[in-house]
Amino acid sequence: MDSLLFENEYLALIEHDGYFFVREVRCNGVIVGMIPFRMFNGQVQYLARLEITPPHNDQPELCCITGGLEPEQTLESCAVTELYEESGYRIEKEELLFLGTVRPSKSSDTTVYLFSVDLTRQIQDLPKGDGTRWEQDASVRWLSREESIQIKDPLHIAGLARVEQIKFQTVTPRRGLRLPSIEVQRVELQLPFGIGGIQIAVDSVQRTAAWLLYVELMTRVSTAPLGDSEGALRETLTSLYSLFQETRKVLRDAGPGSYKGANSLGAIAIAVLNRGLRPFLSKWHPLLQIHEKKCPPDISSIEHETTWSMNLAMRNELKTLQNNLAIYGDALSEIAGLQL
Repeated sequence: MDSLLFENEYLALIEHDGYFFVREVRCNGVIVGMIPFRMFNGQVQYLARLEITPPHNDQPELCCITGGLEPEQTLESCAVTELYEESGYRIEKEELLFLGTVRPSKSSDTTVYLFSVDLTRQIQDLPKGDGTRWEQDASVRWLSREESIQIKDPLHIAGLARVEQIKFQTVTPRRGLRLPSIEVQRVELQLPFGIGGIQIAVDSVQRTAAWLLYVELMTRVSTAPLGDSEGALRETLTSLYSLFQETRKVLRDAGPGSYKGANSLGAIAIAVLNRGLRPFLSKWHPLLQIHEKKCPPDISSIEHETTWSMNLAMRNELKTLQNNLAIYGDALSEIAGLQL
C-alpha cells in the first residue's frame, strides 16, 4: 500500500512497503524524449541538448531533448512542441518515429516516451524556449555517432540505440514502432468534477484500459457507502490515494494509445485524479493526520477517529466525492462497452 510522505505542485515522495520513490506530479510521470538525426557528408549525426542540469553539474552537459506532458497535449504534439522550443526545428507529427518507452530510474515512477525524426532536409529556426533562464542559456549540438555514445544521459543513449536498430540496422521495420490499426466507436459521456459533457472516440486500447480502471474503482472500500459511524476514515483515504498508483499503471501499460488529446480516456482519468481526488486528499489527509498524532496509547485508532471534531464534515464531503466517482464509474462502463 502506498503512503504519501510529501507532495507539492512538482513532486511527490511515496513510500510503498518500505520502498521510497518520487513521482513527478507536474506531468503525471509522463515525459517525452526526442533523439533527432540527420545525414551529413554520408555519416549519421544525432542532435543533443547542451544545458545546465543542477543536480549533476553547474556547467552545461549534453543530454536528450525532453519535456513533460501537459494536460491538453498528446504525446505527439508534446514531442513536436519540445523539439521546436528547444532546437528551433519545426516538424509535423506525421514525421515522428516512435521508439517505445523507457523507465530511467528505479527511484521514480516516471515513464519516458521516446521519439526520433529525420532532420536531414530541415531548416533550423532560432529556438524560442519556454521562457525559463535554463532554456535561455541552453543550446543544441549535432554529434557524430561516436560522440553521441559518450553522453552520460541514459535517455539519449536508449534513444540512440533504438534509432540505430530501427533506421540503420533494419532489425525492425524502418517505420519504427507502430500501434496496430483499431476500430473506433464514438461515445457521449457526462463527467463529474467540472469536466462536463464530451464525446470521445473509443478504440480497443481505451476500451480495455477503461475496463481495468472500472474494476479498480468499483471494488474499493473508498467507493462503498459509509455511514456516519461506520468504517475508518484513514482506510478510506488510503484506498482513494491508491487510485493514483493504479490509474497511472493502467495508462502506462496501455501506452500512448490511451491518451489522444482532451477527449480521450487518458485525459479523462488524469482530470478525475487532479480535479476530484487530489483536492479532497490534499485537504483531509493532513487534517486527519494532525488528529491521529494526538491518539492516546490506550485506545484504538478507529475509536480515536470518532472523537475527531471534523469527522462528520469529512464524511459529508466524502459522500459528495463518492457520488461523483459513481458518475465516473458509469462513464468508464460506457467506454468499456459493458452491459450493466
